[in-house]
Amino acid sequence: MNNKLWFRILILASLSGTVAISGCKVSKNAKNRESADQPPLLNYTDGLASEGKESDIPEWMPTKHTYKPSKTRYHDLLHTELRVRFDWAKQYMYGQAILELKPYFFATDSLVLDAKGFDLNRVAIVEPGGSYRDLTYTYDKQKLNIKLGRNYTRDERYKLFIDYVSKPNEIEVKKGSEEDAITDRKGLYFINPDGKDPNKPRQIWTQGETEYSSCWFPTIDANNERCTQDLYITVEDQYKTLSNGLLYSSVKNSDGTRTDNWKMDQPHAPYLFMMAVGDFAVIKDQWRNMEVSYYVEPEYAKHAKMVFGNTPEMIDFFSKYFGVDYPWKKYSQVVVRDFVSGAMENTTATVHMEELQHDHRDHLDETNEDYISHELTHQWFGDYVTCESWANLTLNEGFASYGEYLWREHKYGRKDADYHLTQDQIMYLTESASRRDPLIRYHYDDPQDMFDRHSYQKGALVLHHLRKTLGEDAFKAGLQLYLRTHAYSPVEVDELRMAFEDVTGQDLKWFFDQWYLDRGHAELEISYDYSNISQVINVSVKQTQDTRYQPTFRIPTKIQIDYEGGTSFYPVVLSTKDTIFRIPSANAPLNIVFDSEMSIVSRQTETKPLDYWIHQARKGSNFRQQQIAFAYLDEAVNEPRVQSLLKEMLNDEFWALRETAVSYLSVSEQAFEAEALNKIKDVAVKDPKATVRASAVDYLTKTDRTELYPQIEEVLEQTVKDSSYAVLSLSLTAYYQINPKKALEHAKANQHIKNENVVATVAQILLAEKQPEARAYLRTALLKTSDQMSKLSLMRELSNFLESSPPEDGDIDLLKNLAENDNVWFVRFFAVKILSEYRANRPDVDTFIQGLKTTEKNPRLKEMYIKNF
Repeated sequence: MNNKLWFRILILASLSGTVAISGCKVSKNAKNRESADQPPLLNYTDGLASEGKESDIPEWMPTKHTYKPSKTRYHDLLHTELRVRFDWAKQYMYGQAILELKPYFFATDSLVLDAKGFDLNRVAIVEPGGSYRDLTYTYDKQKLNIKLGRNYTRDERYKLFIDYVSKPNEIEVKKGSEEDAITDRKGLYFINPDGKDPNKPRQIWTQGETEYSSCWFPTIDANNERCTQDLYITVEDQYKTLSNGLLYSSVKNSDGTRTDNWKMDQPHAPYLFMMAVGDFAVIKDQWRNMEVSYYVEPEYAKHAKMVFGNTPEMIDFFSKYFGVDYPWKKYSQVVVRDFVSGAMENTTATVHMEELQHDHRDHLDETNEDYISHELTHQWFGDYVTCESWANLTLNEGFASYGEYLWREHKYGRKDADYHLTQDQIMYLTESASRRDPLIRYHYDDPQDMFDRHSYQKGALVLHHLRKTLGEDAFKAGLQLYLRTHAYSPVEVDELRMAFEDVTGQDLKWFFDQWYLDRGHAELEISYDYSNISQVINVSVKQTQDTRYQPTFRIPTKIQIDYEGGTSFYPVVLSTKDTIFRIPSANAPLNIVFDSEMSIVSRQTETKPLDYWIHQARKGSNFRQQQIAFAYLDEAVNEPRVQSLLKEMLNDEFWALRETAVSYLSVSEQAFEAEALNKIKDVAVKDPKATVRASAVDYLTKTDRTELYPQIEEVLEQTVKDSSYAVLSLSLTAYYQINPKKALEHAKANQHIKNENVVATVAQILLAEKQPEARAYLRTALLKTSDQMSKLSLMRELSNFLESSPPEDGDIDLLKNLAENDNVWFVRFFAVKILSEYRANRPDVDTFIQGLKTTEKNPRLKEMYIKNF
């Protein structure tokens, strides 16, 4: 199924409910309930609900998890000074740390630091004169327990000196960790350390979230801790460095190295410490005389401002919207290889995955600007004001995800922003089919478990609903008060609630209880009726969610009624399970919309006449109204009025509606009648948006009517030269369907392109046509491809190819390399799976796989090898 159809089905499933898709310290006893006779909320500490039969328990109910409180603060870490240098061959970091601390409140004679996998050379107290006095300690490779020699009170500061060696590749991954978290628990990463991979630069970078900064320096690795920092990085003079704060000095040493001193004189959490080392080109920009810079590989220097150039405008917009000027002294963004996530919001210095550096043709298909706005929003929500515990993670990630919406709305208009929010709702509702948790949850097994579609996407959706509930002025004022009040502080959700209460004068506990502390979302059945006799519009709304485990929601909203002469809005409050709103109306409406802003976090089923849906698709007051209307027109796609609408929407000013129209036309019975075909041919060549052109090209692959092939080939001769890689890739696929010989010529002409989609398509054509260079091309592509999903796609092609062509030594060597060295567990596993097919005839393969069963460091992956091979 093509992506456009997939998206259309998900729209219908998630928003209209017609298809199934697969704490805070405040008491939870005061939840909004329709009556006292309803069963109480599940106590989250109890695991599964106890009331009723086990078969009655929904599949999405969580299993029992461990209570995770906020970290108790026994000490206050005030300042961290680090001096580091590296051994590339061993992948070690040699470090010296001086930590300044004081007891938080109670006097103490001991200190426990997080320090993962170190070799410790010395632990000492720094005496007033600067000399060191060794201390006694115990160390289990995770926690460093130090005896301070005497009691210290909360008024006494002291300094510790620790000389250590960080060995990130030797850190044991704890048994039971999720397989997909295996690459983000090392803290410190050496990329291509021996320089043997000609397709990858040598780099060093760090990743501290959640509690992995303590893999490269000793600290109190908690997000309710914060300190200033002073970092001295010694590297070979050919490399550039980046860290938090400002570069105060750069001194060349006599041995060909250089020591850069980065100072961060504003406090921030240890998980936000960072450093990066590599052969970067540094492109300078600015905002209000403040340095803004972009670190990329030299070949992408000319594209850096195309990718990151909106950053100064973003900083200006967020500074004004949040009511707090960008709070730090510089902002840098660096692109690194093999990053373990999409990006990370380290204070003043965001790290991005390598997809962020791309050329102008890639940029037509995906700008990746949401990563840039997301991480920049974190500089306020996450870095300036930090969630007190991972249970409150949505106070970081929900805001950053909503920052994506706010930037799109400001820069590209509300329709574009609503399109993005619709995707967020799809992602959350899809996850909710298998799991529903409160946004704020103190029960989880691992901090990584909190990084889900609840904390991110639902968090953004709830903020959007809060904004529409309170109004724009109140929402902005609440955010501004929250940021000013809690600057440089850890927070939990009550402090967000109280900021909005202080601004509005309202009690908002009902809102925060149901959306942050309870689970689930509203499931609504909505129907509309108008009587000419009584001249009354009836809007019937039923809340059908299982209220044994979810609340009956209180939802202030507006009902929108469209007439010939204009539109009227009626404020209402939904608060019971079954409600009928009666609205006097002298005239028959053209359409009725419950929740005019479409801001309720919900799955809805609506019943209304086809004419209403057509009007809403054409005249909806926002994109989400229009998109939902199209979802309901799915079964009427062959109806003449709908066909006329779809052809009309091919000229809509908003690209996503044009793309939707193409998708719907492509599955209609009239898809290839002359008028529709001619319109789509024109869109494929001329539409200004690459994704719409791509959708139109995909449309052309959906016919087996050979008499149309000459017309389609005329179009493909143009689209195969399109500047968009997505259009090119789909054009090659379509061409191969109607003229394999000509498609092969175009595939060979595009073998030089590095884009993963094009590479995969070219490989498929070369393999299908049994070209002699196919095997070598596929091997090279696998070596050069960095995107993990593209790599899996190419590995599948190789696997299929090897079924009909016995493997050569080069194929086996490549798969062994991937199995041993790829930084993503599922790529390694798939490489072993392919290799296992040949172990019977290749003793070296069998020996290799048997060896992995003992040498693999991740226990879960090791178990998978033992079980499957």
